[in-house]
Amino acid sequence: MLFDCSKARNVWLNCSLVNKVNSLMLNNNTATEITFVLLQELLREKAEQFSMNSWSLWKSRNLRIWHNISETSQAITSRARQMLIDWRKANNRNLNVGAAGIPQTRVLLIVFTLQEGRVCCLLLGSG
Repeated sequence: MLFDCSKARNVWLNCSLVNKVNSLMLNNNTATEITFVLLQELLREKAEQFSMNSWSLWKSRNLRIWHNISETSQAITSRARQMLIDWRKANNRNLNVGAAGIPQTRVLLIVFTLQEGRVCCLLLGSG
């Protein structure tokens, strides 16, 4: 759902991650493995893009299942871009300075359940 369906492939193409995702699909068996390898290997900006697009794909899946709303891959990518812009703005505006003048880290945790009851967590930090 997050990697191999045509809509997901178009989303990864839209955010320039299709080659990386495709190469990992050849070497990894599960969505969880692919996700964690991507989060380990991608630079921060691309990892943030990946996380937001994954969440947006999952939201699109839920819209289809629960509300019978079908979205285009462009709409999914656009929502992910806007969420990432908003998240970055919120973290920059609300950056707190803790004890000893050290900036505190903001963390975004996205959790969703994959097939067979497996849980996937996407963790983004800013600060």
